[in-house]
Amino acid sequence: MNIAGNIISWTPPPSMSKTLFRERLRDCGLDPLMAGQLGVKTAFNRACSKLPDSRIIRQIYSSDKEIFYQFTTEENTGSEILYSKEADVTLDKETGRVSINSDKDLTRVVAELNVNTEKYLGTYLGHDMTVCIDRIFKTQGDLFPIKPRTSFYFVPIHHEALMKRVKTFVESIEGKWIGLPVPNGSEGFGTVCEAVEQGLLDVIKEYEEAVLEFNPDTKGFVMERMIEKIKLAKFKTESYGMFLGSNEKELQNRIKVVQEILEKKVELILDEPAITGVS
Repeated sequence: MNIAGNIISWTPPPSMSKTLFRERLRDCGLDPLMAGQLGVKTAFNRACSKLPDSRIIRQIYSSDKEIFYQFTTEENTGSEILYSKEADVTLDKETGRVSINSDKDLTRVVAELNVNTEKYLGTYLGHDMTVCIDRIFKTQGDLFPIKPRTSFYFVPIHHEALMKRVKTFVESIEGKWIGLPVPNGSEGFGTVCEAVEQGLLDVIKEYEEAVLEFNPDTKGFVMERMIEKIKLAKFKTESYGMFLGSNEKELQNRIKVVQEILEKKVELILDEPAITGVS
């Protein structure tokens, strides 16, 4: 049976320690850096969401070492909404420690914030894990959504080895994995062809919009990076010809248009001929 690729879906566990999650990535031959960093601000926001009392939390300003917030209470009197400042809150960017300045006794609140901020600094949630898996496929392979806003994706057969490593990883963290092979010419083949075509179109459109925004303030390395992205888009379009059929030529023409726009921008901004390496 000639397989075109696999339709996959995964569900990570609700949460997992950052250390263990990275160890599992390494054990499965995947780069632990794909997990990304958990910022102090993200951990603090998650800790705030766990507070039992309702309050409005707004960032006021940020310095090199701290972020300053204001806690505000809201009261509905039946005839009007009253707002009252509850506290000034400071978050240490390096340690994640929270301190509160208030006329009210918020000892319990600050204790909960410190405990939960520390907890979330060392914990990946399900969303973080999904972002990591998505990042692995998009940087080392390809992942095409079958339909918008669904959790089912198509992975071309070109990246089957990567898919198998990710599958092993998901199972190692006690997540759920669904995988369905798609034979060439099968009933589902038309659907995945549409997914691949739309995925490539979206990428080309994104690059075109980015190139149109280039101006004299655009850094040289940004333009160089875009040249490499366009070369990769052209390579993928050629590699996935089996999914594109007669539409491959249209996509190649779209890429050529983006390349020409980029060349003109580079010559205008840098006052020198552009060498994109895409023909």
